[in-house]
Amino acid sequence: MAHVETSVMIKLALFTTAMFSLPILTYFQTVDRIFDGNASYAAGSAAVVANIVLFSYIIVAALEDPIPEEKPKEE
Repeated sequence: MAHVETSVMIKLALFTTAMFSLPILTYFQTVDRIFDGNASYAAGSAAVVANIVLFSYIIVAALEDPIPEEKPKEE
């Protein structure tokens, strides 16, 4: 079984939580406060937030240091 670093799992958990909660919170915060009941604009802003979270995850994953491969011991 492959070893997964703790930092990778923490990042995954944080981005998963953000992907679930931030678009929902954005929708309900903007539907009445910013867009005066216009659900289409509020849904659009929630979609923008979801895309921001997704692209942020991709950038963080791309910039992450690779795990060095373990080389077999030569005797």
